[in-house]
Amino acid sequence: MKMKPPQLLVDVFRDLRDRRLLIPAAALLVALVAVPALLSQSSGPAPTELAPAGEVALESAATEPAVLAETVTVRDYKDRLHELKSKNPFSEQFAVPGPTGGKLVGDPVDSGGGDSVATGGSPLGSGSLDTSSSTSDISSATSTSSAPASSPSSSGSNGSSGPGGNGGGDNAEPPPITRFVTHRIDVLVGPAGDAKAQDNVKQLRLLPSNSKPVVAFLGASENGDQAVFLVSDDVAAVNGGGHCFPNGGNCQYLTMKEGDDATFDYTPDSKTYRLKLKRIRDVELKDAPGVSLP
Repeated sequence: MKMKPPQLLVDVFRDLRDRRLLIPAAALLVALVAVPALLSQSSGPAPTELAPAGEVALESAATEPAVLAETVTVRDYKDRLHELKSKNPFSEQFAVPGPTGGKLVGDPVDSGGGDSVATGGSPLGSGSLDTSSSTSDISSATSTSSAPASSPSSSGSNGSSGPGGNGGGDNAEPPPITRFVTHRIDVLVGPAGDAKAQDNVKQLRLLPSNSKPVVAFLGASENGDQAVFLVSDDVAAVNGGGHCFPNGGNCQYLTMKEGDDATFDYTPDSKTYRLKLKRIRDVELKDAPGVSLP
């Protein structure tokens, strides 16, 4: 009668065979048995022999480094700075030639006998100069420049001075004059067929009136050749002269030159109003807004 292996072993064998793991499994089993056997047969480290206590003390004493005691002292500053030469900052370090050939008192002078004798190294800061050879030159220079020069503002070209003069001669510039200039317009405005003239129209003025605000005068262009108007939202159409912004839609801003004539369809009263720009003027103001002129 044959012994049938357990079904578990058969399944494990087939699974390892299908996965091709029979050889690794066998190698693993052999290693599990062989490695402990090899480790048990390996010999341990040889025991070390103990040396006598005296020899150990001698060896340790021989290996220790020798320490020498040394007393460290601070060097004298003269030894450290002996290469630097002391200099007096108040003594003369270089010679400065005096004006018109003058010499400093500390400079070597010729005594006439051929020997160069120094008069004693006077400090440069004392400022004493040997000006005996240039006294006459200096005195003559000071005498010629002692008189004050005439100011151009004190006398005119004809020699007159005071408030009656021309205030500084021919080259004097007149004082600047501050002027404030604004733009104003003269228009013909009102219902078509009954337009009336309005002159000296200021900026931000409603035209033709505050009760009928068809347009508002905003100002003039930079070069002053065009007037700019704000068109009311109640205006349905703008016809005639001038140029509208934006183009192709409701006209919000209208620019007009002198002589342009435009009409406006005003919806609140269903009337047509006329605006003709006659003139753009530059008007000088006595006082700017918020500024008082002297």
